[in-house]
Amino acid sequence: MGQFVMAGILWNHGQCSIIEGEARALLEAMKEMELRGITHVIFEIDSKSVVDAVHNIHGENSEFSSLTCNIKNVLSHNSNFV
Repeated sequence: MGQFVMAGILWNHGQCSIIEGEARALLEAMKEMELRGITHVIFEIDSKSVVDAVHNIHGENSEFSSLTCNIKNVLSHNSNFV
């Protein structure tokens, strides 16, 4: 069984869709783990749309697509992030 490590909050002044907000939160959490040098991390997210987009090979031209591309990039550089 895993162990709770930390929680965080990020304020975004502006508007975004719910799915973009979910993706941005995941990306920021991943960046924070990289910054802190925490290497073995299991990320849990309740947005099937974000999970599906991260696993999708095809990209679109949108803010959400850009976020998922960045998430994929972080995952590719951190083999112990799941």
